[in-house]
Amino acid sequence: MRRPARVIPIVCLLGLAFGLSGCASDTVDLAAADAWLASVAAEQAGADVGIGTTSGHTMPLENSGDRSAGVILTLAEPAPASVVEVRCFGGHTATVFVEASTTSGSRGVETSVDCDEKPHALELVDATRTTAVRIAVRAEPETRYYADVR
Repeated sequence: MRRPARVIPIVCLLGLAFGLSGCASDTVDLAAADAWLASVAAEQAGADVGIGTTSGHTMPLENSGDRSAGVILTLAEPAPASVVEVRCFGGHTATVFVEASTTSGSRGVETSVDCDEKPHALELVDATRTTAVRIAVRAEPETRYYADVR
């Protein structure tokens, strides 16, 4: 016995509905992101910030090959830097590029972090005499980030 032809379209529509329900939103509430960033900055205001902090808007992913982009923290005198902690808002993923310039050269590391508002540590290798740290955080959709260099 043959099933009615209308069963196949219904099954397809149900599959599509269930499949799309697991997709993340393609936007971030930027007002909530700004409020989160302000609260993190206020929370960190009295803490030992190590070498320095930076925060702001993420950059688009489309120019991820541009290694000259990002924020540069320049140190007045060479100092040891061992880790950069990056956190971001919004529930998506961000690509973080960190480069430590030292008196003998520079080394960079790139990784993806979840924008779950928790600090994610990027270890700096052989950066005992750091002179500057470049931090570039890219995400789609745009969100906010906070980074602490220690």
